Amino acid sequence: MKILLVIYSLLFVSAFGQTYTVGDYVNDFSGDICHNGDGTWSYEENGRDRVVWINLFTSW
Repeated sequence: MKILLVIYSLLFVSAFGQTYTVGDYVNDFSGDICHNGDGTWSYEENGRDRVVWINLFTSW
């Protein structure tokens, strides 16, 4: 019974996984630099032809 639960859980997670993987090309994406600050960051303006490292922190 536990093995079926593990298998179903893995299948569910993989069905709703990440949209992008390593090597994918994406269109322009942008966001607020700081939630409390001014300004936005845009990939087209500030990240084109550069390595972009994005850390996403959540508080779920």
